[in-house]
Amino acid sequence: MLGRRFALGATDFTPESIVAFAREYDPQPFHVDAEAARSGPFGALAASGWHTASAWSGCFAAFCRAGGADPGTFLAASSLRWARPVYAGDRIAWDVEPVAIAAAERGEKIVTLRCGGTGRDGARAYQFTGTLRVADA
Repeated sequence: MLGRRFALGATDFTPESIVAFAREYDPQPFHVDAEAARSGPFGALAASGWHTASAWSGCFAAFCRAGGADPGTFLAASSLRWARPVYAGDRIAWDVEPVAIAAAERGEKIVTLRCGGTGRDGARAYQFTGTLRVADA
């Protein structure tokens, strides 16, 4: 399990999903208005970084539950990096790689994960190191 990368699924970022998420959680012009986005920092409508983070998290939880596992409790995220903008029309494939497991209190484990997402072009769009607490199996 350690050092093995698991594919979690993928998310298609449509203009509608980008705008809907941004209107609710991150209403900056380059996330909610395609016209305004053309003159913004990304040059086109781009997903909120929090939209990408939320999409990764949803796929991670679904992957765990589909395998009969509890996704655990996230304790920390570090080295968080949005490596490139995620644009309308992008499909990001999410992944996770367990890199360390340590014993914790009450028989639980602390698992360190390398997490992220890659576009169709093979470029990393999002990455972070996650630390979570899981029940000992």
